[in-house]
Amino acid sequence: PARVLHVGQTDQSKIFLVEPQDNTAYICLSYSWGGSEFLKVTTENLQACREGILVDSLPTSFQHAIELARCLDVKYIWIDALCILQNDKRDWEIEGSKMADIYQSSLLTVAMTNGSNPDEDCLPKIEIKTIDGIQARLIYHFLDLYLPNGSYFPLTQRAWAFQERILAPRVLHFGPHELFWECLSDEKCECGRTVKPDVQLDIFWRSVVEFYSNHKLTFKADRLPALAGIAVAMQNIRHGTYLAGLWSDSLVLDLLWRPSSDIGTRLSRSPSWSWATIDGPVEY
Repeated sequence: PARVLHVGQTDQSKIFLVEPQDNTAYICLSYSWGGSEFLKVTTENLQACREGILVDSLPTSFQHAIELARCLDVKYIWIDALCILQNDKRDWEIEGSKMADIYQSSLLTVAMTNGSNPDEDCLPKIEIKTIDGIQARLIYHFLDLYLPNGSYFPLTQRAWAFQERILAPRVLHFGPHELFWECLSDEKCECGRTVKPDVQLDIFWRSVVEFYSNHKLTFKADRLPALAGIAVAMQNIRHGTYLAGLWSDSLVLDLLWRPSSDIGTRLSRSPSWSWATIDGPVEY
């Protein structure tokens, strides 16, 4: 990334926006923007952010991620709202094109998975239920690796967050009742449950399309770009060519999509044979 945040020591009141050196280890934050207003870096406040940002002025989720980075002795963190100039289209184009690399190259991605906006306190809570006089701890789990329960994990309903989760080599999820770990070789949650399904690449891709097309995007023009990072990563392990949301080596099956509800608005940016041409969920 062109910019990262230097988090400093635990007792420091400020963090600093800096240009990283090569091979800088950093943590990424994955979160839902929601409808809340919070500090974002722009061309107008860029210099002020370089001179220091008060940690107390940031949303709760940002503060928790910064504290975690400090505890792990990782000096840098990348948060899109504070590292990409939000009012500069050119900067967005440059940094947006590197999004896959930013997450793939991170030391760790911290996902505020149970939060619908950055102001929420996403730290897991202990909830006790009494059933027939027996007290038990309530824990909501991900249903599986790719299709988590969105009602308890709001971040999983965001399309960009889905790409971030797939691309990151390591993800630490903050769930409503526990932490959940995902990496390239394993998944673990605090209670010990593990889920690791095996999938074929073409079947996996169509599952991604179904899941992703049900996700929410702030800007409709992001429909294909938000999935581009996963496509780039898969290009290295597939023999086919990526074709606007489909693959040439499984094209016949990939074309068998259909709207799972009313078609709604058609998006002229995508070819008519691609599922991305409609603004709505699809199924195979």
